[in-house]
Amino acid sequence: MELRETIESINEKLLEEYGTEFGNASKFRIVFSEDQYEKRWTDRTDDGFELIHPEVRLLPKYKQYIRDKYILERLVPVGEEAIY
Repeated sequence: MELRETIESINEKLLEEYGTEFGNASKFRIVFSEDQYEKRWTDRTDDGFELIHPEVRLLPKYKQYIRDKYILERLVPVGEEAIY
């Protein structure tokens, strides 16, 4: 899928329109589902074997259930910083 504008230019417009939160982290951004990874607690290896003790691993954020799509992400406060 080809965009009319680059992701970078769209993200700049989102930053100008909606600003930042927690320093200079943009409140909204566009990402591609195949490129996003996050650190998560898991009890499985990459091959699906169960671990004795859970560990933090770098895992795909969207790729396993959203394929080849652009996603609008919103920054959400977590932990002590959350006010909601």
